[in-house]
Amino acid sequence: MSTSLHDDLVKIMKDNAEVVCTKHPPGTFGRVFWEAQMKATSVKDAKQMRWDPVMVRWCLYLHHLSRSAYEMLRETGAISLPSQRTLQDYTHYIKATVGFSNEV
Repeated sequence: MSTSLHDDLVKIMKDNAEVVCTKHPPGTFGRVFWEAQMKATSVKDAKQMRWDPVMVRWCLYLHHLSRSAYEMLRETGAISLPSQRTLQDYTHYIKATVGFSNEV
């Protein structure tokens, strides 16, 4: 995404933040998604972004449906999503073993 288009989208988001927040009450997915996107525009490095657990679960679901579609969404830059490595860290938190796991 070009810098001018990115700047225009950020300006539109900031100008309409109040409207979005009134239409989506706190705790709803729409509000969580909006706040995550606003936060992602303010961090200088993607590694500084701390994702809400609801966003992580949604991204894991999207990634599970189609890895290539998930990557395409990330690469467009229109929305900010966690990297595949971040999602892998969440899914591989506990080492998979045969049988029952005491950690789970």
